[in-house]
Amino acid sequence: MSATPRTPSIASQVSRRRFLRDLGIATGCVATGATLLGCEVSEVKVSGGGDVTELAFNVTDAKFVDLKAVGKMVAVNVGSAKLLLIRTTQAEVIALSRICPHAACDLSPDGVGTWKVASSTLHCGCHNSEFKPDGKYVADSVNGGGKVGDLDSYPVTFDAAAGTGIVDLVGAV
Repeated sequence: MSATPRTPSIASQVSRRRFLRDLGIATGCVATGATLLGCEVSEVKVSGGGDVTELAFNVTDAKFVDLKAVGKMVAVNVGSAKLLLIRTTQAEVIALSRICPHAACDLSPDGVGTWKVASSTLHCGCHNSEFKPDGKYVADSVNGGGKVGDLDSYPVTFDAAAGTGIVDLVGAV
């Protein structure tokens, strides 16, 4: 009689996957000589199929500390999604795709993106495109106001008192 191999449950597979991911990131940090403070691991929720469905953040984490101030932005890569988290008000953080649909410029703080607090718009420095907090295209000076396209917007639940939030990566609009 041969023993049938046991298939691990989904929960143990996710735990193993998370452990290996965290181990790989920590090893990469050590290998590059980075301090652990600069290699914060964001909490992600993984579906049974291995897709990342949520990103949890805390403004006290080194990666997200800029979100303590209104008007500041943080660029985040989660799987294939390139996101921009923006602190628009004391009570709100929004999440938008950070690649401009006009010329594929990176709207990250290190790229060409600027959040304009006075007008509550995201400005692309490549061709002066402007986007509303919901990702809708407003206008630009290069295309004469012609339609460029909208940025994907992701639902965010944010607790301003705790400084914590969750980005729903499945609910992009």
